[in-house]
Amino acid sequence: MERMFEMAINNKSTTNTTTINTVNLQPITYQYLESEGNKHLTEQIVKEGRQPEIASKVFDGYISITDRSRKKIKYTDEEGNLSTNGKKLIQNFYGAIQTKNKELADNLYGEIQASVNQLIAEDRVSDSDFTQLLTSGTNLQERLIAIKNLTDGVVDESSEKLLNDTIKCIMH
Repeated sequence: MERMFEMAINNKSTTNTTTINTVNLQPITYQYLESEGNKHLTEQIVKEGRQPEIASKVFDGYISITDRSRKKIKYTDEEGNLSTNGKKLIQNFYGAIQTKNKELADNLYGEIQASVNQLIAEDRVSDSDFTQLLTSGTNLQERLIAIKNLTDGVVDESSEKLLNDTIKCIMH
């Protein structure tokens, strides 16, 4: 019993406290998200599904990471209020870039369709190129659906994965 008491006294716990200055955070407006998000959005980014990387660039300097291990942030919303709703911020980001993202995806679909038609005309549908094109089209469609679902607040596997991938990029 005495040994346990000694162990309890000698067992010191440490509490780390970090003060984070959130006073100087600029408000994140829809116009800012749309302008900055679309500025970084390219066909290559859409093709490779790297939209979460853009969110990290757009939010840099506009959010404060208050607890990296628990994935907590603070930012100033459009009305000037301090907010901790990271999911809402990410939904707003994808909503702001959704139109341009779809336009770029449509261009990519056009390229995929032209390539598929050429392979069909050349009777090369059994080529690995054909399968690769179909897979690219499917992946592109899945990412578009994930963005739309996340923006609309629909919780499914693809929107949750997109949300988590975006959070990981932000927390870099």
